[in-house]
Amino acid sequence: MSDEGPLWSDLERDLARDDDSAAREHLLAGNPVYVGAPQAWPGCVMRLHPDGRREIVQLDQATGVFSVVAELDQLPPDAHWWRRPAIDPAERERRRQAVAFARASVGLEGFTPSAEAEALAARFIDGEIDLPTFLSASVDRHS
Repeated sequence: MSDEGPLWSDLERDLARDDDSAAREHLLAGNPVYVGAPQAWPGCVMRLHPDGRREIVQLDQATGVFSVVAELDQLPPDAHWWRRPAIDPAERERRRQAVAFARASVGLEGFTPSAEAEALAARFIDGEIDLPTFLSASVDRHS
């Protein structure tokens, strides 16, 4: 732990949790969160607002003020992951292991999952979609 005060202790604790609970808490409290921006905007971060607005922002080191570099499409309400119940860490780990097993099985057959399949798997692991939705989306892609 850092000895630089309670702010740093809280930050280190939140980082150690390795989940989205801190971001979820901030968004549900009505505050924006800042996350890594796509590589197209080096030196910038994405600011996500509770209403789903997304902006690419850059911090002016001299003034400490963020300036908006780009406005991204607003997330539709069904994509507001912070409003969904948080997935239990044990369930997340169970899902991660199941996906890893499936990925290994597919690999033994000589196949590699597509980027779309990997994105679906990540949504399943994160609890955004349930197993029937995950399987149905996977089957629909190959029908």
